[in-house]
Amino acid sequence: MKSKPIWLWGVSFVAFWLFMGVFVFTSDFNIPKSMIHSYAGIWFSLDSVISVSSVGVTMAFSIYYSSNSMAYLFRNSKLTPMRYYLDSVLSSGIAFVVLGLILTGLTGLFFFIKFHTLVLPNLLIYSVALFFISGIIFYSLSSILVLLFNNWLGLKNINFVSFISLFIGMGFGYTILYSQIPVALLYGNFVDPLEYLYIYSYDAQIPNEVLINPYSKFINLDYAVISVIIWITILIIASIISIKNIRGCYIEEARMT
Repeated sequence: MKSKPIWLWGVSFVAFWLFMGVFVFTSDFNIPKSMIHSYAGIWFSLDSVISVSSVGVTMAFSIYYSSNSMAYLFRNSKLTPMRYYLDSVLSSGIAFVVLGLILTGLTGLFFFIKFHTLVLPNLLIYSVALFFISGIIFYSLSSILVLLFNNWLGLKNINFVSFISLFIGMGFGYTILYSQIPVALLYGNFVDPLEYLYIYSYDAQIPNEVLINPYSKFINLDYAVISVIIWITILIIASIISIKNIRGCYIEEARMT
């Protein structure tokens, strides 16, 4: 939590978009008081996804920076890839929960200033659990991407990994805000189901497929949960396999490629 990039991307960057959603994007229309909580849920869910997708990369890069020592320890000590992954993902998950609580507080504060109404998640424990789960997902995805370059593709373009996870989060996250996408793609990715579950935790109501269109059909909550379970299982297994095959390298090696 002392890392500056975490506060930059996980808090400041997300707070900026939350500010835009509350104070700027609402300047052209009036939101009925009965819809304020639902509108808050939309921005809470979107910013939650953006936050974990951006911070996940920062945390996963610790694997790259310590790859040389990790490769040595896996061969010459009792430390195993499974143990390392579990310890890392647990500490990362706790950090994501802390960031989630900060985001929850910022959402409530901004909406109170703008609409003079206190809005908080109806299912707060559910929201906290989602931050932990989505943290595991994006940490695992980011570690896979980092190790893909570290182990096989080379270190020349490893810094581009920072943008892949964020683009995935923002791309899928913003798409369902305005547009309807095919059902197979909707539940086939993990970002949109996570976003729907965040909204459900905030509003305690099943969200529409197109978030700002109240006339679009409702999502299938069971499909969203199943999608998240499948993806988290796949990413955990793939991440552990990638860590097991880690190749030791020095940071200077990336600078010279």
